[in-house]
Amino acid sequence: MKAWQRANTSVSLFDQFTQITGLRGVRDDVLARGIQPIRGALRRLDEAFVGFYRRIKLGQAPGYPRFKSRRRFNTACWDEPASWKVDVDQRRLRIQGVGTIRLPKSAARQFARLAGRGGVPVTLSVTRRRAGGTSEHPKWVWRASVGFKDVTPVRAASQPGDGQVVGADRGVAVALPPRTGSCW
Repeated sequence: MKAWQRANTSVSLFDQFTQITGLRGVRDDVLARGIQPIRGALRRLDEAFVGFYRRIKLGQAPGYPRFKSRRRFNTACWDEPASWKVDVDQRRLRIQGVGTIRLPKSAARQFARLAGRGGVPVTLSVTRRRAGGTSEHPKWVWRASVGFKDVTPVRAASQPGDGQVVGADRGVAVALPPRTGSCW
C-alpha cells in the first residue's frame, strides 16, 4: 500500500518473498520459526487483496480485507519440510522455533503407512484450539496435518458382489455407475 502511495508501484508476492530472505541477520526474531509461515501469511494477504481488487474492477462493493489479530489467528502452515521433521519412532513432530509436539499412536501409524507407500511429506499445517482453562491461563489442543505427494495407491481387495446393485434411492439427481472393483 505504501509503495503505491509513495512511488506508484506495486510490490508482487514474489518481491515480498525475496525481501523476507533479506531479513536474515537483521531481524532473526522474525525468522525464528522459519521462512515458511511468513510466506503462508503473505500468500493469504495476497489472496485477500487479489479478491479486493477483482471486486473493484467488476464494480462490486469491494469490502476492504479485514484481518484477525495475532491472538485470534490459530493456524500456521509450512509449504516445504525444511523447518519441520516427523520422528515416527519417537512419535514426535519437531518444528523449528516452536518445539516438539507428541503424536498419538494412530497419527504415527498413519504417517509411517503413507511414508512406507513411497509418500513424501511436503506440507504441514498446525492449528490450535482452545480446550478450557481460564482466560489468564488457557489450555490448548494442537492438531497437525501433513500433506504427502507420490503416495502409491493401494488397490482394495475385491469383495463378493462387486459390480452388483446394492441399494437404491429415489430422488437422486445424479446416479453413480456400479462399482467395478476400483476405488472411486
